[in-house]
Amino acid sequence: TVTTAAGGAAATKVIVLVERSTKAYNPDALLDSGVTPALTAAGYIVVSATLCGFGEHDAFPTSYKGMAAVPDIARNLNRSVVGYHAAELVRVSAWVKQRFGVPPLATVAGSELHSAALHAAVIEGWNTTGALALIGCTVSYEAIATSLLYLQNSEWMWIFNVLAHYDLPDLSAAAGGPQLVVAPVDATGAPLNETMAERTFEFARKHVALTLAGVGNSTSVSAVTSALLPFLASL
Repeated sequence: TVTTAAGGAAATKVIVLVERSTKAYNPDALLDSGVTPALTAAGYIVVSATLCGFGEHDAFPTSYKGMAAVPDIARNLNRSVVGYHAAELVRVSAWVKQRFGVPPLATVAGSELHSAALHAAVIEGWNTTGALALIGCTVSYEAIATSLLYLQNSEWMWIFNVLAHYDLPDLSAAAGGPQLVVAPVDATGAPLNETMAERTFEFARKHVALTLAGVGNSTSVSAVTSALLPFLASL
């Protein structure tokens, strides 16, 4: 879905937006329903991309067994759902460049889809995806692996055996380009406290321009837009 900028921007600035669903499964999607109007009012063009498995009603199962099905199939095939989603984001970025003549200024990813955005930026370069804004994301694979409980939704960001090689904050350090992390959460979806957030991203912040915002708070439209708009204006 393409939402055009209000008033006609002097320069074309396109934001790619992805979250768990922009359709029937999640009608209260934070980014698509709440943040998009603020972005278009500020003069940005918003491309809302619905990634594989999140498009139609009930395509994203709500039961434990149903939700585990696709990640389990991916494991059995020695593939990764994150890999498919990262490849789709690369294709969306290529379409944006073809359609508007410029690559995305930024990719804004909500919840567990931040994993796909980070992988796309590392594999293809941040000039393909643009700067990254990661909203309400589970902070790391380690947080899930070391927690007794975790959100079932996080299975969609898993890559099996990945911790033998790297973790998500390592990808932030490797991705390059400006990054914004808003209201990161732990494995149970609880807001990460400031001490843990600083510790988690300490290495990445030595290598890239990474901004933490809304730490310790839950996400809301006002909280996200108040952090996101200044970040985009600085690019």
